[in-house]
Amino acid sequence: MPLPLLRFRFLTSRRALVAGALLSVLAAGSASADAPSAALRQKAAEAASLLATARTDGEVRVLITLAMPGNAHTDDDALRARVRETVTPFVDTFFGAAGSKARGSVTTMPFLPIVAGPVSATLLERIAADPRVVHIDRDGVSSVNTAQ
Repeated sequence: MPLPLLRFRFLTSRRALVAGALLSVLAAGSASADAPSAALRQKAAEAASLLATARTDGEVRVLITLAMPGNAHTDDDALRARVRETVTPFVDTFFGAAGSKARGSVTTMPFLPIVAGPVSATLLERIAADPRVVHIDRDGVSSVNTAQ
């Protein structure tokens, strides 16, 4: 076999290997970018579904349960104050100050440290990374089976 032909085969096989390696790295990178983060997987049972909906529809409505320090057994006024002290800084951080458009779409509960609202995929990941967040669920109507 002539030397130039050997050299051509070596170069093309080497290029094919490099191209294959590059494609596999790119494919792995895009797959990991689509996957939910470890924090989101830990805090949301439906992490992949929530993230897919947020990416497809632009947002997904979620229920965010926050950790609330202190004793849960207290009078109503003290409980409401503790919930407000827990929820307000969180909402300010992720949904903006009072009066903002995003803040207007958020619902809070007076006796529970829960925030409900629409979030984008990026905001969902940021919220999941926050240490105040205990759990994230899809917000929506659930069917209840009352037959016994």
